Amino acid sequence: RPDLVAMCLVYLGLANPDLDVDERIRHLRDGLAIATAQGDHECAGRPYSNLSLVLYCFGRWDELTDCVAAGLAFAAEWGLTLHTYLLEVPRCLLLMRRGDWTGAEQGFRAALARGGRSPTACSSGCTTCTGGGRSPVCCSAC
Repeated sequence: RPDLVAMCLVYLGLANPDLDVDERIRHLRDGLAIATAQGDHECAGRPYSNLSLVLYCFGRWDELTDCVAAGLAFAAEWGLTLHTYLLEVPRCLLLMRRGDWTGAEQGFRAALARGGRSPTACSSGCTTCTGGGRSPVCCSAC
């Protein structure tokens, strides 16, 4: 099943600490390509969200900008509310890194006003943290 292959590639790229960052990104992009080709919109939304986290955590700012823009457009087109929220977080964190505090705050407030909730967000804004622990791609702020 192509959807399972896509998700396996996504989670391999997200969670395997033995891979270097380029291998992780390649697995995530391959999973995205397979899911998109299959027309499985939810399955394709997840790699956009996860890829944005890996790009953020490894400081790949230009790639992150492109990923978030494409992912937000995709999520809006297919009504993927959760993925819109999950992509809005790294977009706003990137705005903060670039010194656009007003834009970041507006984006965070808009996401919360839409009812977005990330069950895995830590207090620093890193959405890869779960249950007080750290994911293999977690930011150093946690």
